[in-house]
Amino acid sequence: MPDKVTIFVIFYLVFLAAAPLFLCVASAKRRGAFLPFTFDPRKRDGRSVTLKFAAVAIAVIFTEPAYAANAQHLAKFLESFGVGGGVYPGREAQYIYLGVRNNRDGGVTTPDGVTNAINLHNSTMIPGVNPGVKASLLTISQPGWPTIPQFIKNAESLAAAGALLAIEGVNEPHNFGVTYNGRYGGGGTDWLPVAQFTRDLRAAVVADPWISTYPVFSPSETGAESGNYGLQWAQIPKGGADPTKQAAAGVPDGTIYYDFANAHNYVCSIFPDPVRPNQAWLASDPSVNQPGFDGEYGNNGVTWGAKYAGYTPTQLLTLPKVTTETGWQTGSGKGFVSEDTQGKVLLNTLLDQFKRGWAYTFFYELYDGGTSLGTWGLFHSDKSPKLAATYFHNLTSALVDIGYGSLGQLPYSFTGPATVHDLLLQRSDGQFFLVLWNERVPGDGGSDDIPLDLGQTFSSIDIYDPTVGTGIQRTYPNTRSLTLHMTDHPLILALKPAIGSGNSVSFVKRDTTTMGNWSGVYGADGYNISQDTHTLTPSYASVGFSGQSNYTWVSLPTDKRALQRPENPSTRIAACWYSATNFTIDVNITDGKSHQVALYANDWDHDTRKETINVIDAATSAVLDTQILPAGASLHNGEYLVWNIKGHVKFQIVRNVSYNSVISGIFFR
Repeated sequence: MPDKVTIFVIFYLVFLAAAPLFLCVASAKRRGAFLPFTFDPRKRDGRSVTLKFAAVAIAVIFTEPAYAANAQHLAKFLESFGVGGGVYPGREAQYIYLGVRNNRDGGVTTPDGVTNAINLHNSTMIPGVNPGVKASLLTISQPGWPTIPQFIKNAESLAAAGALLAIEGVNEPHNFGVTYNGRYGGGGTDWLPVAQFTRDLRAAVVADPWISTYPVFSPSETGAESGNYGLQWAQIPKGGADPTKQAAAGVPDGTIYYDFANAHNYVCSIFPDPVRPNQAWLASDPSVNQPGFDGEYGNNGVTWGAKYAGYTPTQLLTLPKVTTETGWQTGSGKGFVSEDTQGKVLLNTLLDQFKRGWAYTFFYELYDGGTSLGTWGLFHSDKSPKLAATYFHNLTSALVDIGYGSLGQLPYSFTGPATVHDLLLQRSDGQFFLVLWNERVPGDGGSDDIPLDLGQTFSSIDIYDPTVGTGIQRTYPNTRSLTLHMTDHPLILALKPAIGSGNSVSFVKRDTTTMGNWSGVYGADGYNISQDTHTLTPSYASVGFSGQSNYTWVSLPTDKRALQRPENPSTRIAACWYSATNFTIDVNITDGKSHQVALYANDWDHDTRKETINVIDAATSAVLDTQILPAGASLHNGEYLVWNIKGHVKFQIVRNVSYNSVISGIFFR
């Protein structure tokens, strides 16, 4: 009987230097006071952190299943790339070189600052390549700085010029403090002014017809909140904050603070640790309290300061989120890395962040800058590029798009360790770009050979390596499968489709009402009912099966979900072809005409079965159509998928979640 498949994944634990697990608790008033090297003085005060494990878990080699992966917009990925670095004149060339789309700066607070931001946007606008750098307008609430109405006016000007990305709440209020309505907060004191400013800022944005559609980012580091005003929530739920504090601040249940959570989950971690395998992957984890990383969990799950409860780990996965600061300093000594390591880790960070749901990632900082900016920069202080800037330039030279087209799927699979990750992107003209990256420790000499099956043949596959240059490093003609030698950074595969074969598919409809009563509706030309001995194959077609198992639930049921037996439509059979992974139905229409083909699937014994049907060109292996079952919440009552088919295709029936993939019948008309 088709039943739930349990997949066992074995993990090998590789323990580092200190043999026994140990507990290390460190506390300091400032990061700079705790760390034996110069950290960014703009950063938050340190907090007691428990480093629970001095170990790194590395998964045993595994195979990524050949499920059809959904592509994401290439333009959306490129639009996630941001940098902090000021909008002052003379920096345009560096922004263009990076290919970056967004800027974060507190300097857009004066008329001159707004003008500079608009000029930067206009000067970085390259038709077909870059829509122009947009600003995350960082607000500040301190004496001498603009008020909320002035910030709103600045945002209006930026929006009118097409140069506004978002409005951002105050930066690290526990470090820099907030003065609002005559009261000081943050900076180690109660956060009432922070809550009120955040509430009023978003309300002002929403009320302004010129900028009401622009998102508001939360104050960074809400995990430091003092006094539970509910800032860990985008919208305060019932019981989500301290009622006394809420009353004092005027932030009742239902108050909306922001649209996107905002973390400073520095990839370098909050300790001067060496680079670890999966360094960037761990830093970008949105739902797990990864030791040493200041991630979303500690800011919006359970706050790292006072331990206020917020979103559950499951909710954190889908909570809209941004990172407005991350990076790693270059140099020698503990806590610093080489330019090559910085560049590779930051490339991995941009990819990891996007794959794990971060809408925008801003790197700190554009330039090195002495004592205030340290060596965080992507460029040296003389504006010459570090390797990180060069690697980003190479990445955004290979990946170029500004439009949004329709999205497809690709049923690829690969084998490799848990340090290998993947991202399928699709350009607006339909071309796929598959990015794979390995997060071994840069420079340690480790590598992995990764067998990759793309699920279909491409006329050519061009390989780009952003750590080498902007050009194609290797081309594979007429290829479906290849092996990639991977170390510590991304490789980009530009997939050019094979020339069309003449085989075609047109999806007609879904049918959730006919159920098992197919006679007179489908199958006028032919039919094949699973486990029934009476089969009729049309003269114009051939049908074959591979990879399936057979099962009969009930031989003679009366339930109308069961398919009618063709030899006696008053009787029925509940049966299926099934697989724990996927199976194939090969259909070859040989008369050169288009014919209707229908598949019937029924979740007879459960109601949570989900599966994907890929219709694949038998000549080129191209995916011609993809449908997901069920259309609604359950496949329990059965569902038909109907296509018009011309030529030779293969139906790939792929298990998605829970129970096996199933099909109970195929019909021709």
